[in-house]
Amino acid sequence: GATAQTSKPCPPGLYCTGGTTTIQCPIHSNSSQGAEAKTGCICDPGYYGNEGQGTPCQECPIGDYCVGGETVLQCPPNSQTLQTAAHQKALCTCVPGYYGPFGGDTCTPCPEHHYCTGHTNVTHCPINMVTLSTMASTDTHCVCNASYYGPNGGKKL
Repeated sequence: GATAQTSKPCPPGLYCTGGTTTIQCPIHSNSSQGAEAKTGCICDPGYYGNEGQGTPCQECPIGDYCVGGETVLQCPPNSQTLQTAAHQKALCTCVPGYYGPFGGDTCTPCPEHHYCTGHTNVTHCPINMVTLSTMASTDTHCVCNASYYGPNGGKKL
């Protein structure tokens, strides 16, 4: 005899409008089990948009991070992401002239007589060299003390 077929919930990554058809969520989006329409397709982490309202999922821009869905989140002050499609706050790093932990929660201005290339890097100026202010971002901000001479950054003449 014939066996009765039972209806199954729509699988994750697809949406099902009823009947026998399953439709793949658009690129860079996904759905939970049981999605009934394209509105159930949510952008993946590292992307933002709203597929259900006709806004395709796009890569999160450099400088920000996207945990998925519609929202682009800004890194904390004086920090940024360094690549597109960043998917978590931990990828925010301090900008040059600042230093601090990954995640950018407390990016501190680079202290006097040091330079900070970003991230967690704090480097003291070469011997007999100083910076003229805080927030120096490269070794070329290190200049010779009074009574010394040489190129900025302490490179050999």
